[in-house]
Amino acid sequence: MLEWLSVYNFALIEQVKIEFSRGFNVLTGETGAGKSILLDAVSTILGARSSIENIRETCDYYRIQALFNIANLSHIQEWLSEKGFEVTESELLITRKLNKNGKNFIDINGVQVTLATLRELGALLVDMHAQNNNQLLVQAGYQLELLDFSLTEQEQKILKAYKNIFEQYNKAEKELQEVRNSLRAREQRMDILRWQIQEITNVAPKLNEYEQLELESKRLGNLEKIRQNLQEATFLLEKPQGGGILEDLVRLNSKLENLARYEPKFQDFVKSMQDWQYLIQEVKLELLDYYEQSESKPINLEKIQLRLDELYKLYKKYGSYEATMLFFKSAQEEYSSLETIEENIKGLEEQLGKLQAQLEVKASNLSLVRQKAAEKLSSAVQEHLRDLAMPQAVFKIQVIPQSDFGKFGRDDVQLLFSANLGQQLRPVAKVASGGELSRIFLALKTVLMRNFNYSTMIFDEVDTGVSGLTAQRMAEKLVLISKTCQVICVTHLPPVACMADTHLCIKKYQTTDNTMTQVNSLDLAGKIAEISNMMAGDSQTDLTKDSAAQMLKIAQERKLFLRGY
Repeated sequence: MLEWLSVYNFALIEQVKIEFSRGFNVLTGETGAGKSILLDAVSTILGARSSIENIRETCDYYRIQALFNIANLSHIQEWLSEKGFEVTESELLITRKLNKNGKNFIDINGVQVTLATLRELGALLVDMHAQNNNQLLVQAGYQLELLDFSLTEQEQKILKAYKNIFEQYNKAEKELQEVRNSLRAREQRMDILRWQIQEITNVAPKLNEYEQLELESKRLGNLEKIRQNLQEATFLLEKPQGGGILEDLVRLNSKLENLARYEPKFQDFVKSMQDWQYLIQEVKLELLDYYEQSESKPINLEKIQLRLDELYKLYKKYGSYEATMLFFKSAQEEYSSLETIEENIKGLEEQLGKLQAQLEVKASNLSLVRQKAAEKLSSAVQEHLRDLAMPQAVFKIQVIPQSDFGKFGRDDVQLLFSANLGQQLRPVAKVASGGELSRIFLALKTVLMRNFNYSTMIFDEVDTGVSGLTAQRMAEKLVLISKTCQVICVTHLPPVACMADTHLCIKKYQTTDNTMTQVNSLDLAGKIAEISNMMAGDSQTDLTKDSAAQMLKIAQERKLFLRGY
């Protein structure tokens, strides 16, 4: 339930903190006092879209906070846990702030969240019934939703079973359609795949081949420079006319050996010189061998360039070697799949046939369940309509079989209504007035209140278009709903206000240069004064106040009776 709501710098509201109670909370006030603004604030904290226009004049931001008690709301606690929030046993604090620069700040139990997350949570916490919600009753989809909402837990399983099979059926149907579409384009696709597979097969690339060929191409392209350096290096090692590095090293080594006979420290140099002789001799042999090979090998540079060009074009089209081979494998698999597409179609058609047979059974079971539920709900709603000063009203929920399967079965639902004796039942959209729609909706919510699973239900002038005995009966229905969840109701009718557990009065007042909205929780004297004002306005008398006190006393006694006290 909503424990308190704090509103700061929102429209005409400078700052208010409203504490709500369990049971039946009523909001009253003159037209234009700010009741709609307060409900807008509630909608905003539940995730409705908002703009900087809601920020109070001369202020930089608005802030709205709401504290909910979720002690007995396991579905809310599970939702919070699934979303990763730290779940407390009883409290849920929501904060929303909007700056003039358009920056939105939303916080749930100390964790900053998106507007979408807030909206998802808000839909679980509160059911807001505004005046325009009555129009939902004329929408076929919502009518079906209401009927399904009345199903028992066991009946809900039948609906769930149907949805499960329908999802499988829908998936198989889409897959079959995709395969059939593939069949129509198969030959063209197979031609493309065949050409691509053959193209890669003809080139037959190898791992690291391109890199190795690039190195070989670079070597062959500089072959003349390599040969020239080979010749010059060999010449330096051993000149044809005698001399060269090797002979110089032999002579140097001889001198060092002579020195070493007299001076031992030169012995290490002698050993080093011998190592150098071996190394240079090895270099000489390697140079000669490499030179002979370069002379004997034919130059294949053109052939290598052609192969590089072939690989380059392939890799430019398909990617690297790894990407090309991955595409090659994928293309082969797709080609094989297209070759056997007729077999796939046959298998999918058989699967679809089996699912359709199951769907027929599930849809028939669901229709039977809905027929029984429609009769039960129609009867219950009609009883409540009679309590709402419509003794001759007839209400019927008609389940109409359809030819095609849908997400929610093969049924259409229509709400039929007749307000007076002898009138033919017709769709509510065609015959029900605004006041009648309000009463039908209230009757439905009264019957289904245990199914809604909301901790708080808000009614914005649900009593529009009614008065007298009807208003009293509507108040009683709201009290019945408040037995199972918290009810917050905006009303202009004294019979409704008299039933309140908590009566909040909204007033607008003006300062020297500003207009503000104030919310007060009324004590007994305040309730009598406000109800008297609702009854007579400026024409109040002592008799009016006595009547208000008497009406309040009778209403409170009636409320206790309705609640079984």
